[in-house]
Amino acid sequence: MANSIPIRTILLMVAFLVTPLDAQRHLPLTNIFESPGLLLLDTRVESPAIYSGGRVASLPRSGDKVELQIFAPRQAGRQIFEYSLHFRNATTGQNAPFTVVSVKDWEDYEQVAAGRGSPAFSASRVAFAPLPRTGHICTVVLEPVGSTVSPDPLDVRLTITTVSTPPRRVNRIVSRQQLTWL
Repeated sequence: MANSIPIRTILLMVAFLVTPLDAQRHLPLTNIFESPGLLLLDTRVESPAIYSGGRVASLPRSGDKVELQIFAPRQAGRQIFEYSLHFRNATTGQNAPFTVVSVKDWEDYEQVAAGRGSPAFSASRVAFAPLPRTGHICTVVLEPVGSTVSPDPLDVRLTITTVSTPPRRVNRIVSRQQLTWL
């Protein structure tokens, strides 16, 4: 019987370590509120990032890159924890024929793309960080996959998780915007 206690303890520890953690692992006992948000796309990339109103881009050819600045002005000044982007063909709903090549956050920190061939990107921060007054989330560089790109609009979905205190409140803001081609 004495031998079964350490083995049982080890088995419980292994079971705990391989069990997927809840999405709220850093914010236990906190409700997450989901709400719509405002997403602004800007094809006129400048530094420092300022929204210039450009939502139309030249249709890229093989080897071209498309740069976008992503803004969430209603979230300016809020404490951000994580954000994700997903690019889809607005007409078919399928993944867009693009690869996320580069992402630089509002602090000009280069993020690493999730993998070659992925039209999605996600980043989590170790600590909460305030979004700047402009609402600039990131600057994204996309590269077309294949030799031709459909002239269908690109549907861009942004999800941001922000935290406010007091009271402790977690908001997941989901925004969509379309990028059209010239």
